[in-house]
Amino acid sequence: APASKPFTFRPYCAALRASWAFASSRISSRRSRSGGSRISTVLVRNRRASRKRPSRISATLTVNQNVSVAGGLTNQVACPGNNVSFAISATGTSLVYQWYKDNSLLSAQTNSSLALNNVSNANAGTYSVVVNGACGNAVTNSATLTVNQNVAITGGLTNQTTCAGDNVAFAISATGTSLAYQWYKDNTLLPGQTGSNLALNSVSNTNAGTYSVVVSGTCGNAVT
Repeated sequence: APASKPFTFRPYCAALRASWAFASSRISSRRSRSGGSRISTVLVRNRRASRKRPSRISATLTVNQNVSVAGGLTNQVACPGNNVSFAISATGTSLVYQWYKDNSLLSAQTNSSLALNNVSNANAGTYSVVVNGACGNAVTNSATLTVNQNVAITGGLTNQTTCAGDNVAFAISATGTSLAYQWYKDNTLLPGQTGSNLALNSVSNTNAGTYSVVVSGTCGNAVT
């Protein structure tokens, strides 16, 4: 019988493309599905051979998954010193990850999650991850990290001496995120006095005493 030329079979990500060439042969083919793969069977009958004993040649096609993000990144807000992590959930074949901060590559950050320990203002920014795989286009997902400020006093109260009938003001200067103030006189809360300044008009002996203010914020301990 004439010699048959070899056939080649190459797997593709989406569609089956195969070509078969046999000298002096008749070819019939059929396909069967099993899971995510296709098995193609070629029935070869040689003209000079008995039709009762055809040759059977099989090959397996594996179809890889395209890259797809199942769960994206979420924006995060933290206080200085906190630990923060970003994580992405993706599907696909042979996935590869690369993380970036403000479009700058983060060396050696090639996992599906990114951990940031003891964060500070320097860590604030936009974080993104590019996910590549065997098939499909690379997928990019991004989220921001906001690092709030701790409460800090930059200018404290000063003792004051005045005359009866004078107007007096106490003022405090502080930094931090979402600051709140509460004033006290001799450890007694002063209702409605919730600004960074306390004004006392036309003072008398009844106004004499110790004044204090408690400053609190989103991060850090309250400061008195």
